[in-house]
Amino acid sequence: MSSSPVAPPPYVRGQPASPPPYYGTLIVRGPAWRSRFAQGDRIPLFRPEIHIGKLASNDIMVTDPYTSRNHAVIRWAPQGYVLEDLRSTNGTFVNGQRISGPMLLQPGQTIRIGQTEMTFYALQGDGRAIPGYAPAAPPAGYAPPFAAQAPAAPMAPTAAQQPFQYVDRGLPAGQGLGGWIGLEWRKHYWKVLIVGLILLFISEYLLNNVLGEPALLFVIPIASALMPITFFIYCWDSDYLSDMPRWIPWGAFISGALLGVTLAFVLELIFVNGDSLGAALAIGLIEESCKALAVVWFLRNHRLHSEIDGVILGAAAGAGFATLETALYALTAYLGGFQDGGGVAAVNQTLLLRGLLAIFGHVTWTAIVVGAIWRDRGQRTFRPTFGVLLAFAIAVLLHALWDGVPIVGMLIAAVVGLWLLRFFLREAVSRAKFGPYAPPPRPLALALGAYVFHPFRDPAPRPVAPPAGSFTGAWQISPVAVAPYAAPQAYPAAPQYPPQYAPQYPPPAQPPAQAAAPGLQPRVCVHGHTTTDPAARFCRVCGAPLGG
Repeated sequence: MSSSPVAPPPYVRGQPASPPPYYGTLIVRGPAWRSRFAQGDRIPLFRPEIHIGKLASNDIMVTDPYTSRNHAVIRWAPQGYVLEDLRSTNGTFVNGQRISGPMLLQPGQTIRIGQTEMTFYALQGDGRAIPGYAPAAPPAGYAPPFAAQAPAAPMAPTAAQQPFQYVDRGLPAGQGLGGWIGLEWRKHYWKVLIVGLILLFISEYLLNNVLGEPALLFVIPIASALMPITFFIYCWDSDYLSDMPRWIPWGAFISGALLGVTLAFVLELIFVNGDSLGAALAIGLIEESCKALAVVWFLRNHRLHSEIDGVILGAAAGAGFATLETALYALTAYLGGFQDGGGVAAVNQTLLLRGLLAIFGHVTWTAIVVGAIWRDRGQRTFRPTFGVLLAFAIAVLLHALWDGVPIVGMLIAAVVGLWLLRFFLREAVSRAKFGPYAPPPRPLALALGAYVFHPFRDPAPRPVAPPAGSFTGAWQISPVAVAPYAAPQAYPAAPQYPPQYAPQYPPPAQPPAQAAAPGLQPRVCVHGHTTTDPAARFCRVCGAPLGG
C-alpha cells in the first residue's frame, strides 16, 4: 500500500510549515510507548512532523523490540497528513498492509508499528490557534471517501469520540531534573557502573589487605573492562544498537581488541622509539589506523547503512582496543616495564589513567574516524574523502595530546573528543529522520564550522513548529473530507539503489506466544499467528486481518 514516491517538503530554516486543511490525532493502543505530547491515549498532530521510533529524540517513543531507531514519520501535507516509513527493519503497516512509500492517511485507518497500534482520526471543535497556523481552506475537489459508511442516524459517541481539552506545552522530552531522573532511572548503565565500582573497591581491598598481589587477577580485568562495558550498556539502553544484529557490535569489540592491538603492537615495535611528542604522533597514527582497519570489513554489510551504525561500530572497536591494551599496560607496569619501579602502585596508576578514562580516549577517537567513514560513504563501500582524512587527522592529534602532554593534554583531548562525538551523533540522528530521502551530507569541514558557531542548532532543516500555547480548547473526533493524494511533481523521486546496495528487510519477527486468559478465545490470522486481544483487528506479526 503506497502512493508515488515523494521527498519531504523542502523546508527553509526559520520559516513555518504550511498547515494541513484539518487537524488530526492518533489514538494509541499498546503498553510500550510514551510521548511528551500525549493526552492520555491521544496524541494530537499539531506539529509539522511527528517522528516515531525507539530513540529518545522521537516525538513518539515505541520501545518494543520490533521498532527501529527512527521508524516512521507523519508530516503535514496540503491534502492532510502523510505517513512514511523510514527504512525500518520490520516495516510500517496501515490497515494490515505494509506500506512501501509515502501515503496519505484517511481518518479511521489503523497504523501498526511494532506491537503498537495507532488509529488516525480527524479533529473538530472550538480549538483556537494563533494567526498563521490555522488550517488552510480545503482545495477544490475534496470528497469524503467514507461518506457511504456514515451512519444514517446519529450514534452515541464512543470513548474515542469524546471531546478532550488540549494545551500544547511545547516541552522537550525529559525537561527538568525530575523528567531526566525519571528517564534515566529505568536504564541499566548506571547500575552496571555502580556494581562495577563496588567490585573494584572490594578487589582493591583484597589486594591491599587480604590476598595481596594475587588479587590483581580480579583488579586488572574489572578496571580494564568496566568503562567499555558500561558504554555498551548505555548504547543498549539508548537503543542505538537497534537495527543491527547483536553479534555485530561484539564482533567489532573483539576485532578491535585482537586485530587492532596485535597489529599496533607489531608496528610500534618497528617504527616507534623514545617518548618524544613525535613518538606520540607516530603512536596515534598507528593505533588509529589499526582500530579503523579492525572494522572496515563491516563496510560490506549493507544493512549497516546508517551513520549511527558507523559511530557505534567505531566506538565498539575502540572499546575493545582500550580493554585489552589497558590490561597489557597494567601487566607491563606491574613488571616494571615503564621504569617506575613496578608493583601495585604502578598498576593502579595505569588502570586509573587508561582503564577508567577509556571512554574519553580510544572509544571517542575511533567513533569519530569510523563515523566519518560511514558519513561519506554514500552508496559505495568506501570513499576516501577529505572529510574522512580530516576526522582521522583530528583523532591522531587528540591521541598524541593524550599521550604526549600529561594531564593538560588529556583534559583537552577528552573535552574536544566528546564535543566532536556529539556532533556526529546529532547529525546522524537528524539525517536518519529523512529516511531514504536524506540529502548528501555537507563537507565535514563546513559542517564542523557551522557546529562551532551554532552548537545547539539542528544540523538538518526542520519545519518551524507552532510555539507553546498555540492550540487550546476542546476538540472532538469527527470525519472530514479528504482529497485523493497526488504526489507533488516538484520533489525528486526516491533514490534507486543498485541491487547490491538495496537495504534488506527481514520479515517481521514473531513475538512469543501468550497463553489465552480465561474467557478469551484465541483469534488466528491466515498465516497461523494468534492473539487474545479482543480489540485487535490486524495481526501484529504479519499485518493480516484477524479471524473470529
